[in-house]
Amino acid sequence: MTKQPGKTDMVMPSVNRNVAALLRNRRDHTWPNVADRGRIAVNAGAGGLTVHPRPDQRYMRPSDVHDLRQLMVSEFLNRAVHVEGFPEVT
Repeated sequence: MTKQPGKTDMVMPSVNRNVAALLRNRRDHTWPNVADRGRIAVNAGAGGLTVHPRPDQRYMRPSDVHDLRQLMVSEFLNRAVHVEGFPEVT
């Protein structure tokens, strides 16, 4: 979790994006877009985004992790992407 800048008493949770990726992958479709859903979550107040990549790519794909990082670098520098589980995604 991340504290909101300028507000020391407010903690903002990190939102897990795996469900969006799971829905997309199970349907073999391009929707929902993980980065677009991440943007919505952060704009709604999320302190960051959390992903759990796995070697079988059941949830996140390497491209999703890169897309989320690019989203944070380009639009939300004060927020983080938390990679948990198998962080060796390249």
